[in-house]
Amino acid sequence: MMTFRSKLFLYFALFGNLIFSQQIFFASATQDYSLREWTLYDSTEAAIGDFQAVNLPNDAFQSWNLRIGEKSGYIKLRWKENPEQYDLLFDNKRISFSTIWPKQIDRWKLSTDSHLYELSFQIDEDGYKATLINSKNEPILILNNEFVMDPRDWIFTYTSLDCSDELSIATVFLVINNCLLLSR
Repeated sequence: MMTFRSKLFLYFALFGNLIFSQQIFFASATQDYSLREWTLYDSTEAAIGDFQAVNLPNDAFQSWNLRIGEKSGYIKLRWKENPEQYDLLFDNKRISFSTIWPKQIDRWKLSTDSHLYELSFQIDEDGYKATLINSKNEPILILNNEFVMDPRDWIFTYTSLDCSDELSIATVFLVINNCLLLSR
């Protein structure tokens, strides 16, 4: 006869991982010399998706294709004249994001149909850090670069279960975009 503790362990072993199965835990540049192609990994370090810049003429990082499992989508610059407004469409969900203040790329607002979020970006002696907060001013996702000042590898730390794959992708995209803009 199984004890309660054994049943609980079996439950989490069989079903507990499903809660986090599509959560992105790492993002890594596919090539060391380019930030145009990325692979997304889950908590077991298995590749679960990717996103990459679309190579269109005069399209300097303005369009990105993305995929996680069987789901696909894109990120596009809303206006060519304004590199501070993007739209993400993924799995029939849309997120719009733009800078909070013009020409200030360290703070972004992200909006879905029903929620608002804010992303702040910091650089200090530990490297790059980005924090996504919800409308209650609670952090739900923190991104840190794995190696100090190296924008090619990112670690995702979730502080809430309310962070969707779409928000994770938008956040890492904005962090990478900021690194590209700051390195120019």
